[in-house]
Amino acid sequence: MMNHIDRLATFKALEYTRSSPELLDAALRDPESVKQFNLKRIQFEAHSSLVERLESSCSILRVSKREFLEAALLDALGRADEKFDAVFLEATGQTFEEVYWAKEESN
Repeated sequence: MMNHIDRLATFKALEYTRSSPELLDAALRDPESVKQFNLKRIQFEAHSSLVERLESSCSILRVSKREFLEAALLDALGRADEKFDAVFLEATGQTFEEVYWAKEESN
């Protein structure tokens, strides 16, 4: 079990490893910043119970919905890529890149 100083030091160290999402959220309110960084909106309709769950989790974690959803999306995309690559390799004996690039080169 962690003692108090270990817990405090760990928490503070992890705080430093996070980017500054508050600054990004503020910059996103400026249309010029959005344009300058070529940012695109991702938006979808969701059931109210899912929205309430999202808002509750964000509140507990003290993060914005944008920050939470960005992290979730990055995680989901990484996991989808890993699963796709593993299944493709197992099924074909080749990586997707090997097959894809071979087709590109033959065209």
